[in-house]
Amino acid sequence: MVRVTGQHADPIGAPAASEPVAIAEAVRGLLVAIVATGWAVIPDTTINIIVSAAGVLGSIASTILARRKVVPLSKLDAPPPPRP
Repeated sequence: MVRVTGQHADPIGAPAASEPVAIAEAVRGLLVAIVATGWAVIPDTTINIIVSAAGVLGSIASTILARRKVVPLSKLDAPPPPRP
């Protein structure tokens, strides 16, 4: 049995809120906000560079973790649902 979730389960509706890529995008947006706030508030450039590097590494890590959970349609047993 193939369990399909997110936008592939309902091609007409919006993707599910718990879809891994949507979560990764939210994490990326949060990291951008933290880095931008750091550059605006913290006067030390060295600390800002460290915070920026941590943000980039966090973004990469969240993307890798999210993409591990996504199964391409080509690897599913069932054919993709018809598009309207």
